[in-house]
Amino acid sequence: MTSLWWAISLLPKLGFLYLLYCLLYSILKYTLGKALFSKRKQLKTAGDWAVVTGAASGIGRGFSRELAKDGLNILLVDVNAEGVAEVARNIHEEFKVQTKTFISDLSDIGCYKGFKEAVDGLSSVACLVNNAGTASGMNEQFLDGEKCTFDSIAFVINLNVLGFTCATKAAIDKLCDDAAARRPFLINISSINALIKPRGLPIYSASKSYVKTMSEGLATLLATRGVRVQTYMPCAVATNLAQVAPIWPIIPSPEEYAASALDMLGVEENSCGYFFHDLHYVAFRVLLTARRLYDIWYIMFKGPEDSTKKE
Repeated sequence: MTSLWWAISLLPKLGFLYLLYCLLYSILKYTLGKALFSKRKQLKTAGDWAVVTGAASGIGRGFSRELAKDGLNILLVDVNAEGVAEVARNIHEEFKVQTKTFISDLSDIGCYKGFKEAVDGLSSVACLVNNAGTASGMNEQFLDGEKCTFDSIAFVINLNVLGFTCATKAAIDKLCDDAAARRPFLINISSINALIKPRGLPIYSASKSYVKTMSEGLATLLATRGVRVQTYMPCAVATNLAQVAPIWPIIPSPEEYAASALDMLGVEENSCGYFFHDLHYVAFRVLLTARRLYDIWYIMFKGPEDSTKKE
């Protein structure tokens, strides 16, 4: 029993060392790793155009602006015609690049013939940013029959799963065109919810887990064709969808997040894309590990004691 207690006494120390390791790894990844392995500068030689879905606002707008800043022409895709036209105009005036827009609801399977034609009409595509998605009803419990309706479930899945998959399929031929020489990117926006899976968000989290899993499969499939796949899993970003204000440095603006994420392009295939989001995930993993260790301790020591009291 003495040796067992000695082993248990080591757990807090091991937990601290694990936390320290995770922190140091994140720091090195976002400093030395970024300096040595970032592929952001390769985007300009990977093609003439970037295609960004969900580009009228939020993270999509942030990526559109950052990619234009790097000298890429931008095809902006969104259902909000007025919003995407304004973003396209601002980008053209500020960064002196070409812009085009494709107005469509990507949750509608009927739009993808036109979407494919728009992409195929571009000279070459450096990257597709699969950002379009929805969190509609994500804060509503699955068991709430009034708020979590069949229509709201279908909308989330049609856009986050079907839309993501079909947008990729529609653009894949253009991405693969001479890809071995250009090495373009398929950039997919998942969510940290794909990793931590909060129990109150089953539909949204599952849809973002699909994006992560599909991306991993595509990375293997497309590697031989020369297309590189990057998946980002952001935490809270100050967007209209998230309904949170920017709180620097914890909650970045869409532009701040996009700049950080693109700086981390190619450093890690699956990345939070933002240092403080990485720390959020580290904290979650540490707390989850601590909870599991507590459960083990309780089963080993308190469980038998409680059983004895009941008898």
